[in-house]
Formats: sequence, structure tokens, C-alpha cells
Amino acid sequence: MLNISNLGRWHLVCKELAHPGIGDLENSKMKNTTYSLLLSLVPFAAYAGETVTVEPMPQPTGSVVEYSPLDWYVGASAGFLIDAEEGFFTGQIGREIYQDEMFTHSIFLEVGYSDLENDGNELDLTDAFNFSPGDSFTGDADIEATFIPVTLNYRLDYDFTPRLGLYIGAGAGAAFIDVDGEFLDPGNTIDEATGDSEASFFAQAFAGLTYDVTDSFELSLGARYMWIDDYSVTLANGNEVDVDDNDDVSIELGGRFKF
Repeated sequence: MLNISNLGRWHLVCKELAHPGIGDLENSKMKNTTYSLLLSLVPFAAYAGETVTVEPMPQPTGSVVEYSPLDWYVGASAGFLIDAEEGFFTGQIGREIYQDEMFTHSIFLEVGYSDLENDGNELDLTDAFNFSPGDSFTGDADIEATFIPVTLNYRLDYDFTPRLGLYIGAGAGAAFIDVDGEFLDPGNTIDEATGDSEASFFAQAFAGLTYDVTDSFELSLGARYMWIDDYSVTLANGNEVDVDDNDDVSIELGGRFKF
């Protein structure tokens, strides 16, 4: 914006020089030269005293990716073992460890529980043949087995929409098995004092869909494949019963709360 007061003062000076008095005609040529010089300075004088405003640099117009903070979470699930035909329940605590434009990575500790009952086939016991120490016993049985896997797991999440997503993952650890009951062919009982509890290697893989009910609470529906290494139990007569490799699939509903 022009400074009007400065411009006016320069105009008066220039007007006086442009119209000299009678006694100054001999100096008119010099004054005309000075007048021309002053006119050339008018633009600078007009802007004298003006405040100069520096415009900010324009910001980038590209989209900016924003990530949610990495959260701790607790969760639980309830499922059904297809082969064993029993319930399977879990509790977990974990933390998101990394997030990029597409995926969220997390690790979690999980403890499971199932109570297998009545049917020896639930522990991979089939038809009997030879029963001797160290051999696999595959006869009829009336047994109960408490099954508690403890695992460290990795999970990968991907969101289709702000609410709906999927997850996949895997984990490994130990399965603690406590067996009670009796074998019917030939008849014998499990030695509860020395041979009814075992720990065996355990591994699992899982996948499913998720739905964010709120920003901090999520529901999931998925499937889990579980594998237990072979283990053995000792009978009251001192014989060992080897239970071969076991696997099963659980269909389950779960939930997670982030904090």
C-alpha cells in the first residue's frame, strides 16, 4: 500500500522545481535536471515507512499419513475343539510393536485351558495291540485330561475399513497336561503320584476377522490350529503309556481391550 503523505510531499517539491520564479530563469535548466531526478525517486519515497509482510512458505499439498499410538491390550476367547468336542478358552496380554501404512504387528503372551473327558480318542488313543513298558498304548480308556498351553505369539493385523479387518499369527510354547482315569483294555489305572502330569512342546497358528466396536474394544471370529508333541504317562503297575502327536482345530470368538 502507498504511503500517501510521503507521496504528497514529494509532489510539492517537484511542483516547485517545475515552476521556478522570474529571477531564477537562468537556473531553469539545472532545476529541470534536478526535477527529473526527484521524479525518479518518487516510487521509493511513496513506499518509505511501509511495513513489509513476509508470507509463510506454502505447506506440502500431499496427504499426510497418521498412525494410531501403539497400545497394550488384554484379550480373551472361547472356542470349540472340533476333534475333541470340548471347549477351549484363552486369556492373553500383549503389545503392538510396530505399525506401517498397511499392517500392525504385535506380540502377546497367552494361556489356554481345556478339560478333555471320557473318550480316549481325544488323546489319540485308538485300538489296542501290544502293551508293554515304552510302547504306545492305544486301547480303550476312561480318562480325563486337563490341558493348559502357555505360548508366546506373533500377530499381524490388516484393516480393510476403519472398522473391519483380518489377523493372522503363530506361536509356540509348552502344553501342561494332567491326566486322570483308567485304561480298560487291559485294565490299569494312571499313577497319580508319579506319572499323571507332563509338559510337552506346543505350537499353534491362527487367523480370523476383527471388528472394532469402539476405538479401544475389538471383537474377533477365527480359527486356530494346535499341535502337541508326544508325551507319556505312567500307570500304577509302572508301565508307561505314550500318547502320540496330537492336533486339533478350534473355532472361536474373542475380544480385545486396548489401553
